[in-house]
Amino acid sequence: MRISARRLAALLVVSVAWTSPSHADATQLNRKTEFSQESYLLKQALYASSKAEELGDPLGDLWVCALLTTGRSGRDIEVRVSMPDSGQILTIRAPIKQLRNGSMVFDFSDDGWGNSGHGTLKKIGNKAQLNIEQTGSQPDANKNVRRNYGSYFLSKGACNE
Repeated sequence: MRISARRLAALLVVSVAWTSPSHADATQLNRKTEFSQESYLLKQALYASSKAEELGDPLGDLWVCALLTTGRSGRDIEVRVSMPDSGQILTIRAPIKQLRNGSMVFDFSDDGWGNSGHGTLKKIGNKAQLNIEQTGSQPDANKNVRRNYGSYFLSKGACNE
């Protein structure tokens, strides 16, 4: 039996299509090899009281999440800080730079409320220390979110509310 070159080429194209992963499968494989994520979380109950020894009325949970993503374009951080009594969520997204001492630093131009700032994240085993500070604000910024800034100690864990 003799097969023409044209039929042989068509047969090869069909067999390659059957044995190759689909575009969606290939995209999933690329995502798995190109991206990694690591997250740190703090969830702490807050209470309203004027005296340190009294708990007072429950306000809800302070929720702080730091998500580190490594991808083709470098390393980024997403930080979210939610204060229970105000409903305001500070949201920061920025590229990070690794320092020789192991700390990571980032600068951001908008926290979701028109404020800019600087932050550091230092991993210590399964924990991380996050510091975020406000360095400026746009004229129409909501400056009431200042108390969302500060220093937080986070534990490694998923950032699901």
